[in-house]
Amino acid sequence: MAQIFEPTYDWALDQNAIQNAIYGIGSKFADLENISRLEDEYGIGATGAASDARHQSYFSSLSDTFAGKARAEALGLETPNKLNQFIGDAGAFGAGLILEIPGAYRALKGTAPWEDVWEDIKANWEGTFGTTYGTTSADIYKNVYGRTGKKLLDQRATNQGIAQWKKNMQIEKIQEAQAQAAAATAHQAARETGGDYHSGHESTVGGQTTDWGPMSHMIAGGGLAQHAPIRPYSLGGLAYLLHGGLV
Repeated sequence: MAQIFEPTYDWALDQNAIQNAIYGIGSKFADLENISRLEDEYGIGATGAASDARHQSYFSSLSDTFAGKARAEALGLETPNKLNQFIGDAGAFGAGLILEIPGAYRALKGTAPWEDVWEDIKANWEGTFGTTYGTTSADIYKNVYGRTGKKLLDQRATNQGIAQWKKNMQIEKIQEAQAQAAAATAHQAARETGGDYHSGHESTVGGQTTDWGPMSHMIAGGGLAQHAPIRPYSLGGLAYLLHGGLV
C-alpha cells in the first residue's frame, strides 16, 4: 500500500520567512528610522494603539514610495498624480495582506485569534487608502495616540464619576441611617420625659408619637405640622376651633 507523503515542515507557521522578506524590501522604502524613534517615545506593543500606529506609519510611507515620491520630488511636484497615489496604496496594502498570511493560517487552525489579524488589516488599510499622501509618521502617531488617549480619558472620567456617585450614595445611606437612629432616640427621650420632638413626618407630644405620613414634610418646614400636635383634638383642640377660637 502506497504511503501518502506528509511534509513535516509547516511553511505557513514560519512567520519570519514571509515577514522578513516583505520587511526586508520595505525597509529600503518605508520610514523605519522615524518609526523606531516614535516607538521609543510612545511605546512598543503587539496590539492596540502601538500596533495601529506602527502599521499605519509603515504602510503609509511604503505607499508614498510606491506612488513615486522620489520621482515627484525630482520633478519639483508636491504630490504624484492621483493614479500613482492609488497604485501606491494598492501596492502597499497588498504587501500588508501578504504579511498577514501566517497569522490568518494560525487563526484558521484555531491557534491564534482572528481579532489580531483583522486589527492589522484595518490598520494597514487606514495607513494606505485612509491616509493622505505625504502624512508623516509623527502625525500618524500623534493622531492614533490622540484618539486613544481621549477615549482613555473619557472612560477614566466616566469610571471616576460612577465611583464618586456610588460613594455619595453610600454616604447618603449612612447619613440617613444615622439621622433615623438619632430621631428614634430623641422620640424615645421625649416620650419618657413628656417633652416635644419633631422630625421628618413624626411628632412626639405629651408622651405620644404621631406619624403624619411620608408627605407631611412638605408642610412641616412651614410650621403647620410642627404646631398641629400641640393641642390634640382629645384635649379640646377641635372644640376650641369650632367654638370661636379663631374668631
